[in-house]
Amino acid sequence: MVAVLALFVVPVAAIAAGGTFTDDDTSVFEGDIEWMAANGITAGCNPPTNDHYCPDDAVTRGQMAAFMKRLATKKVVDADKVDGKHASDIAPIAVAQVDETLGGSTVAGPTTINSVSITVPSNGVVLITGSAYINANTDNYFGIKVVVDATEIAQPVAFDAFSTTDDDDDETEWMSYTTAVAVTPGTHIISQNAGQMNAGTAELEAGSFFYNSNSMTVTFIPGGTVSASTVGTSGGGSMTGE
Repeated sequence: MVAVLALFVVPVAAIAAGGTFTDDDTSVFEGDIEWMAANGITAGCNPPTNDHYCPDDAVTRGQMAAFMKRLATKKVVDADKVDGKHASDIAPIAVAQVDETLGGSTVAGPTTINSVSITVPSNGVVLITGSAYINANTDNYFGIKVVVDATEIAQPVAFDAFSTTDDDDDETEWMSYTTAVAVTPGTHIISQNAGQMNAGTAELEAGSFFYNSNSMTVTFIPGGTVSASTVGTSGGGSMTGE
């Protein structure tokens, strides 16, 4: 029986002697036995009275099946501690989102086009996915960069070359990206900034542009690791070596 219960990591409350059963008062496993009784996993071994647990008896394969079925169907397994981690360390993924917010204005320099605040319970990563329509008023590279807690992450950026002198639709581009950043427990401010980009440094600089239909989703992954990032634009373009 102990071997079966060892498969489950569950808290067992201290229960005083003289509980559900009368034959387990001297057993070192009384707290475990009383926990099973309180959660409906065992009813005892001497029906219909059922005031005995028979703690020293062997467990048959049939009894083991009944115990395990009750554990599952009654949903009493408390995973407060799993593999040494607290429940907050493996909490469900938390999501903060700004969805299809219209910008609707022309700006002349690096601009925060939207921002979200997310509170995370443990170490992990935030997966950041964003996009925006950029309409540039000058011939240059324009793009989006992600800022986490006032620190601009180096890559990736969504970017493209804009031309206001031709008619090939490069003037307006749909820019999108996905990136991941390691975070520690606490509240983090994550934003996406847009502007003209310096071809040599990839820094955002002054440059008149219009942004619209921008969105960003931030997803927290407990214990995750930073993986490869992707960048996309409707028109392509690369700043490598420039």
